[in-house]
Amino acid sequence: MDRRLVGALLVVVVAAAAIVTPAREGLRIPGIGTAIELPADPRVGDCLLEPPPEFSRSSFQNVPAYANITGTPVETANSATSTLAPSFGPCAGRVAGEVLDVVTATGDEHARRLMAVATGPDCRKLAMLHTGLVAVDGHYALTDQPDPDPVTWTFSVNLRQAWVLPSALLQSAGRTWAACVVGSGLSPYYRGSLAGAYSGGNLPDDFGACWDSREVTGGIRPLDCHQPHLAELISTGTVPDRTDITAADLHRSCERLAARVMGRNDPTGGVGLAVKVFPETVDEQLRLNPRLDIVCYIAAVERSLDGTIVDLRDRPIPYSG
Repeated sequence: MDRRLVGALLVVVVAAAAIVTPAREGLRIPGIGTAIELPADPRVGDCLLEPPPEFSRSSFQNVPAYANITGTPVETANSATSTLAPSFGPCAGRVAGEVLDVVTATGDEHARRLMAVATGPDCRKLAMLHTGLVAVDGHYALTDQPDPDPVTWTFSVNLRQAWVLPSALLQSAGRTWAACVVGSGLSPYYRGSLAGAYSGGNLPDDFGACWDSREVTGGIRPLDCHQPHLAELISTGTVPDRTDITAADLHRSCERLAARVMGRNDPTGGVGLAVKVFPETVDEQLRLNPRLDIVCYIAAVERSLDGTIVDLRDRPIPYSG
């Protein structure tokens, strides 16, 4: 055999041995292993710092009448992509949601969601009660119920809620929590808190139901209330007994409700705001409908607004510009 060929083969054998031998004995890489610091489990009262994937899956929450008014799909926020997400912390500054309850859930992701729903509270109901509203006969209302009213007012809030789970990495590390979290239905982040917003607190603008028209039309575009807007929803309602109801009755009921929601005797702010009802008239055809849905809202007379009027009290009207 050619000596040069033999030499080449020896080189190949030696090189192969150099590769295989460390692989058999294990690669030795210099350095010191460092444990990853995992985030703490969430607690009630904590805030979510980044929008979770669950918020992309949850639907925009609102009452049917308002949904019919807007008719516009809501864009969802990009969810956090960190393998350590979701992360929670103090509710100071910009947040993505508030933790309302924490339960134990095990198994795969599907099993954990089923367990959270089965063993935990109704997350949607918990979110609505968190705002200071109360549950009454299947709908949500203000805590101080008025005298007999021709309208059954049903409150809603621009929120989304979800059972948020630990990431796959956190689950593999033994984390078994599932957190009921509430966030804005229109904005990925907000400042402030939804706690007691309708019972003496302050509703963050990102949860208000506002739109860019002074009238109720099919082309209304929903906005969170820190954007310039022309109207804000007070509440939707139904009229159980339409026999003798008049447009004046509906308007008086809406005015009383607006005053209570705004926390001031004069909801018009002098002449700057108008209390409005849709539909504006009640004719015989409406009385014959199986259900009479109405909308009570506040519209800016001339200038636009850039903040919610919920629980405004003696603060200045939030005109824009």
